[in-house]
Amino acid sequence: MSLPQKGVGLSNAASRKGFQAFFSKVADMVEEALQHNETVDILKNDMLHMEGAAGTALQLETEEGLKEAFTFTDLSHSKNKLISYIRWIPESEKLIACAAMDTASFDERVDAPSRSSKSVILIWSLENPLVPQQLFVAPSGEMYGSRAAVESYFAVINAS
Repeated sequence: MSLPQKGVGLSNAASRKGFQAFFSKVADMVEEALQHNETVDILKNDMLHMEGAAGTALQLETEEGLKEAFTFTDLSHSKNKLISYIRWIPESEKLIACAAMDTASFDERVDAPSRSSKSVILIWSLENPLVPQQLFVAPSGEMYGSRAAVESYFAVINAS
């Protein structure tokens, strides 16, 4: 066992003062992080209330430990489409809005703006994930900013 060398670690006064200066700068952030960890349950299963709502939802567990709680499939409107935005509907724990658009890249969309395609917003229910509850269709070019389209939908619904 070797003896500690002079000036190594926190044994000298300069090192202690440096540590005190550093710790006084970060003490508030450390305290806030510790308090946050005490108030947030990081191991909580956020999907637990949805499992009861879905009843017979298929749940598969992968090797990585991720659970597939629901599979939403609509062969006529979302097949071969890119899901560009997903949002819970605030008024219900059982409804989800998904914006789906063609899988074309940005360059392909710019080069072929006249290409016939439709973007859709599908409203899914956790109680029946096989059939969308509601469907909103936009012509080509109207929903490339799909988040804006879904947010606009909520603005219209909340205004009425």
